Amino acid sequence: MRERELAAELSYRARQKGSEADAFEIIVVAGEHGAYVHGRASDRKFRKGDVVTVDFGCRVGGFHSDMTRTFAIGKPPKEALRAWEVVTSAHAAALEHLGAGASAAAVDRAARQIIERAGYGDYFRHSLGHGLGIEVHEAPALSPRNANGIIPAECVVTIEPGIYLPGRFGMRLEDDVYVGRDRIELLTTAPRQMIQL
Repeated sequence: MRERELAAELSYRARQKGSEADAFEIIVVAGEHGAYVHGRASDRKFRKGDVVTVDFGCRVGGFHSDMTRTFAIGKPPKEALRAWEVVTSAHAAALEHLGAGASAAAVDRAARQIIERAGYGDYFRHSLGHGLGIEVHEAPALSPRNANGIIPAECVVTIEPGIYLPGRFGMRLEDDVYVGRDRIELLTTAPRQMIQL
């Protein structure tokens, strides 16, 4: 199977389940192609040992979803497993700091510090997340550049730490999270482990 074929299959199946449209161009990137943060699905075929990143979302009732999962075709490289542990730890740290009234930059920093301490700081090349709703990218930006940004109550944000090693692989774990007045709720229910196919 090719990256482009999987992207088309995801779009088709989402429509069968009630999606009005893809939220954005579906990203399916494998192996060294996965090191491109927002790479485009290509004619590259999946190979044994590939780490595959799939970023997609749907529009339903005028609102968007946005999630990313990472898979392995067969047994992934040892460094990919190590990096995945770092990504999931960064994701958990972000959720611990997320809440109404929290600093957007501080939530980003909580995740980014985990990745930096593990030696992958140069390979986390995007913001931690963004607001989500009628548009795919809304305020607040969970970013080191949003020093004055505050997470409001009653919003949905993405939490999406990732590591991208040029010429080798990339990976990201992205969930949609509702931020209430005194709680958060994970809206994305897909398994969070790196599934080996």
